[in-house]
Amino acid sequence: MRYFVALCFFCTTACTMLAAPIQVGEGAFSGSATVVNFNSIANEEQIVAQYAGLGVTFSGGLYGLTNPGDADFFPAPGAAIASNWLYSQAQHGPMPITVTFSTPVLRVGFLTEVNAGDTTTIATYSGVSSTGSVNHLSSSLTAAFFGVEDLSGISSITINVTGPGNHFIALDDLRFDTGAAAQVPEPTTWLSLAGGLALLGALRRHSAAK
Repeated sequence: MRYFVALCFFCTTACTMLAAPIQVGEGAFSGSATVVNFNSIANEEQIVAQYAGLGVTFSGGLYGLTNPGDADFFPAPGAAIASNWLYSQAQHGPMPITVTFSTPVLRVGFLTEVNAGDTTTIATYSGVSSTGSVNHLSSSLTAAFFGVEDLSGISSITINVTGPGNHFIALDDLRFDTGAAAQVPEPTTWLSLAGGLALLGALRRHSAAK
């Protein structure tokens, strides 16, 4: 019986590790991912519920941005993107930015442009409970993809920027989906399972020696 209890404990620990948020690339998303490109947003128009029909809403300081000096970093130069920056006020809007989904998703990501040296953090939530976060340190002012996956389900995320810069962020092609993930266990998961098996072996040898 105690062998069974020990095995259940380590399996539960491993499953919990697998459910924690991990950083993923664009290739992790299914072909049916919903994509929001912000092309219909006017310059400095606050983005709130314009995409509610796609199953996503926003709160905090996120606005349309058409400045070519930023938009041209993205794959569709000249089109509108989204940003926390208000050039008319020379400052960013309220942070963090919150993205809320009408139904839980497994992964969400976007192309992002952040000043070199600043760190973007995506924190994931299940309901009102925080489930973890992932970070991306920008090495240059160019667009890069930043995504997160949490197999326990993501109800919402917050996006925040910290570091020595002015905390500017621009983003485009926000995508999210619920497609099945081809999850590969992390090294910590394998170590946990190995530890559990080693403990079971030790308990069995101890019992046999009696």
